[in-house]
Amino acid sequence: MKISLVVIAKNEAEKISACIGSAADLVDEVLVVDSGSTDGTQALAESMGARVVFRAFNGHIEQKNAAADEARNEWVLSLDADEQLDERARQEMQRLKAEGPSASAYGWNRLNHYGQQAIRHGAWYPDRKLRLWKKTAGSWQGQNPHDKWVPMASEKVVWLKGHILHYSFNGPQEHRKQAERFAEIAAVAMHGQGRRSAWFRPYLHGGLRWVRDYLWLGGFLDGKAGWQIAGINAWEAFEKYRRLGKI
Repeated sequence: MKISLVVIAKNEAEKISACIGSAADLVDEVLVVDSGSTDGTQALAESMGARVVFRAFNGHIEQKNAAADEARNEWVLSLDADEQLDERARQEMQRLKAEGPSASAYGWNRLNHYGQQAIRHGAWYPDRKLRLWKKTAGSWQGQNPHDKWVPMASEKVVWLKGHILHYSFNGPQEHRKQAERFAEIAAVAMHGQGRRSAWFRPYLHGGLRWVRDYLWLGGFLDGKAGWQIAGINAWEAFEKYRRLGKI
């Protein structure tokens, strides 16, 4: 079972070492597809044994599919630069390497962090992600910027123990900046698909998103962070449809 760890990155010097370090000893290749970092990300990755290639960024889905195609091995472990495998997830990979695969794709629950607080409720948990798979078993799909790896219907999927640790934001300011960026990307993507937005849709989608994340999915159980996350998620949903209506 030959595995390539594949990471797409741009200006991830703060986090790329922890990402690679969490899995480098479990894989047969480390590949970083960089889209023009200026903070030394490439040198850090190369210092940890990664093969670094440049590819201009033209969308999360497109970038991840191109990165998977660039991998030299049959199996791909795909992590974002701000993600790491925890020890239990590492043990599961060690077991797979020793016993051999019984499925075509494997995944874990992703444990998102807000600063150093683990978020265990709301829309952010369990946040299941397929991240270890045969290159021929599926592809990255979805709607930019929200990509997901989708297996072909005939392929077997197994969920493993442990977590992908996701250190996404240091707090609400970083979260808000990303939400603004993602709202714009999503609005453009939806417009390209022929979708349009009526005047009431921003309010409808923003309101429903807040009710779902904070009340229905229990975001309130994460305290202040849960309140902040639900609020910004709702604002992103509102902004996405507001911007769509103005294109």
